Amino acid sequence: MALRPAAGVRAKTTEYREAGAYSVRVPAGWQAERSGSVMRWKDVHTGRGLRLTPAPGDPLAGLRAAEREAVAEHRYPGYHRLRLQRVPEVIAGAAEWEFTWKGEPTRTFENGVRHVLCSRAAGYEFCFYAPDQGWTPGQRLYDKILVSFRPDHA
Repeated sequence: MALRPAAGVRAKTTEYREAGAYSVRVPAGWQAERSGSVMRWKDVHTGRGLRLTPAPGDPLAGLRAAEREAVAEHRYPGYHRLRLQRVPEVIAGAAEWEFTWKGEPTRTFENGVRHVLCSRAAGYEFCFYAPDQGWTPGQRLYDKILVSFRPDHA
């Protein structure tokens, strides 16, 4: 199923290509960082960020396991699950895990609440985060990023 770009999202993007793996458009100006097979981008001005990593296997089972591990390790203080479900309307076989958690307040996270949405499909996991008070425009930006993702089929 093809996705349409989200209405009202006009952020300038730049293409990132991982040779033999995928290409994706990310917001221009975001800082990029690689750690092994994990790629991260972040906007230091808004507190938004994206992590993209290989995630083979069943998307829903993988996200359920990630949630169990995060809860057991107390990784997200004040964790609150919003949803964890299959989302075939996004991409066939895809699943999403959406939650909030409360960290220390900062300049970009004024009330300390972080909103996170992790999507798994096509052998990859995307985790997007933003300050809770800026979640709606952040989610529109994330939708635009997801639409641009193209796995390479060697």
